[in-house]
Amino acid sequence: MVVGSIGGTAYLWVQWYLHDQKLKEEREKGAEFLDGLETFVRNLMIGAIVATIFTLLLLALLIAMRNRIRLVIALFKEAGKAVAAMPLLMFQPLWTCLWLCVVGIVWVTGFALILTAGEPRKKNDGVIFVTMPFIEHMRWYHVFAFLWVTQFILACQDVTIAGAVAQWYFTRSGLHQDIKVS
Repeated sequence: MVVGSIGGTAYLWVQWYLHDQKLKEEREKGAEFLDGLETFVRNLMIGAIVATIFTLLLLALLIAMRNRIRLVIALFKEAGKAVAAMPLLMFQPLWTCLWLCVVGIVWVTGFALILTAGEPRKKNDGVIFVTMPFIEHMRWYHVFAFLWVTQFILACQDVTIAGAVAQWYFTRSGLHQDIKVS
């Protein structure tokens, strides 16, 4: 991200310089109707200034956060050890996705049944479909239940992974802590 930010800023400044030189050459030749080019050069300069400010803020943030970045790197190394010790842990998100798909299919089926529930009533020129007030409330209950069940499944995944990693971390032989939390 830093390299892209620096590269993008440098590109904007180079483009501004080249177009500014072109604008100066056109003015020396006595060209008319340069309003569009002047606007473009001004917008390039504004963009380059904004990109420079963003890049400097990003660099300052990275310098200020370097200790925390080191901690995150150490945490990722430790997480890599946990995944290496328990490779089947990588399949847990697949199980979660499978269960979410099953719940989604059941929910869509149930919602279709709720939407089509009602009583047919005779009318002069045919039959009309009348939904019951209870069914109107069931739609909202069904939406709430869907949200609750999907969040429950995602929470089960979080608890499963957290439990496996905690058990691995605190019961491994030769327990050593490479990470200082404080």
